Amino acid sequence: MYMHDINADYNENENLYYLQVSGSFGRNRAMSAFNALLTEEHFKPGTNRIWDFRQADLEIYGPEIRTMAHLVNSTDKLHGRRFTSLLARDSFQFGMWRMFQGSRDESVTKHLVTYDQEDAVAWASSDGMRATTGKPGLN
Repeated sequence: MYMHDINADYNENENLYYLQVSGSFGRNRAMSAFNALLTEEHFKPGTNRIWDFRQADLEIYGPEIRTMAHLVNSTDKLHGRRFTSLLARDSFQFGMWRMFQGSRDESVTKHLVTYDQEDAVAWASSDGMRATTGKPGLN
């Protein structure tokens, strides 16, 4: 599936949705992509996710990140418990996604923010069992 410059691939065996974001990623695009994903057949309760932002130019800042987090929190009852990895390219992205994660502390979704794809896959595909690459990542 391809939408809004987001390449999305669902692995049914691992119950894992991999979403690779490229290009400019601001609030409007984020909300548009989120709303489109809500109607995607594989984006269902309990599906774990990897959001890969390493090819994206993040144009979302503090207040917008918190607003997005609260909106996503409102869908938790629909999606149930899941594990989501957020792959960051640089310290700015890492910090913004940590802010997003912190704004979702009450969520049933558990997050890992990392620079490392191996950790992201291990976290999301094994329901939160963390890989031990020794590279930076916070859950």
